[in-house]
Amino acid sequence: MAKADTVKIYAHGETSTFPGKVRPASEAELSFRISGPISGVHADEGRYVRKGQVLAEIDPRDYAVQLAATQAEYKRIKAEAERIFELHEKGSVAPNDYDKALYGLQQITAKYEAHRNALADTRLLAPFDGYINKRLRETGETVSAGMPVLSVISSQPGEIEISIPSSDYIRSDSFE
Repeated sequence: MAKADTVKIYAHGETSTFPGKVRPASEAELSFRISGPISGVHADEGRYVRKGQVLAEIDPRDYAVQLAATQAEYKRIKAEAERIFELHEKGSVAPNDYDKALYGLQQITAKYEAHRNALADTRLLAPFDGYINKRLRETGETVSAGMPVLSVISSQPGEIEISIPSSDYIRSDSFE
């Protein structure tokens, strides 16, 4: 959104024209952090979107299966580790077995969190309130992580950049 004003001609009647560009306050090319086939793009060019709104989705099926398998493994390892921790407190487990249980639990916890994040990353969210500038990919296309899908511009007032030749800028004190 740009603010406009009317320029009035004064007594001299002299005018100058300068080339310029309107730039958005913020612009972002949005991409998924994961790869996969796009199952839906829910934003058309020119459409207003709110921060956090789902703009596009990748088919979550493979990521959901991956998470379910990791969750089952996590539950099994966590239960085993808790039994070993209890036995260790009673002095019934060797320090080596305790360390294996501790590090195994840390490893599966990190893997579980990574797979939960991957499933959440199947949804592309608007980073701020604004407008869809460009739709770069369509439903059915397979994208790689980091491949731009949409371009969004902020709804905040933008900036106007004008190029004034130095010969005119020197006279800027005489501008009305």
